[in-house]
Amino acid sequence: MKSHLFPHLTRALALVALVAGVLALAAGSLAWSGLPGSAAISKLGRSTVPRNEADLLITKAYRRVGHNEVIFTIVVKNNGSVAAKGVIMTDTLSRRLQFESARTNKGSCKGSPMVTCNLGNLVVGQVVTITIRVEITSTADRSRILNTAMVKSKTHDPQLSNNTASVSFNSR
Repeated sequence: MKSHLFPHLTRALALVALVAGVLALAAGSLAWSGLPGSAAISKLGRSTVPRNEADLLITKAYRRVGHNEVIFTIVVKNNGSVAAKGVIMTDTLSRRLQFESARTNKGSCKGSPMVTCNLGNLVVGQVVTITIRVEITSTADRSRILNTAMVKSKTHDPQLSNNTASVSFNSR
């Protein structure tokens, strides 16, 4: 009877080892984290674009500061296999948001109602963080405000689906 169980046990152990290997690979591709504690950033893992192309990724989060202020945190990463040249992030503010300030750890930001950040060239794996501070100009109603940021570069990026990030929040 024991001789019949041994082949089944061997196959079961092989299957467990295979599943563990696949899970380890999947976990490795999502392990990168640009901001501690930010689940949204975890999607900035390995790129699936062909070699010799850029793959810009963008994520966006927000937090309320007091009753009428919001801080957006935008993270841009070049996840491709070549440098992304002339990277620009734009964020068009809702008419219900008043621009206060914008900062970046690379390049410069200006403008309102469209905030434009010229980030320059991003080498492979480089991450840039942008913070935009706004004031909500009308909190009289409880409607939602949608805010979207986009990133582009002069370098070809075949995966445009990850070049836009949005957040939505209540006006009060």
